[in-house]
Amino acid sequence: MRETLHIGDLVHARVNDPQPREALGIVIAIKSNVWTGPATHAAGSPPTAWECDVMVDDKIHNILVGRRDIYQPAP
Repeated sequence: MRETLHIGDLVHARVNDPQPREALGIVIAIKSNVWTGPATHAAGSPPTAWECDVMVDDKIHNILVGRRDIYQPAP
């Protein structure tokens, strides 16, 4: 499991389109880092998730992507 997310990564995306579903999408923009649970930014730990824009079936979705959601890192 990789510690960082990059533009171009293929990720598992949970989208509402129009019904909730899971799909594979490509990260096209990373908007912010998110720390959840005991991990904190002050402690210097890497983010546990990222708010980002993901392209799924020619539509852009703003979603939260966690480290475990990274399906295939960009080359």
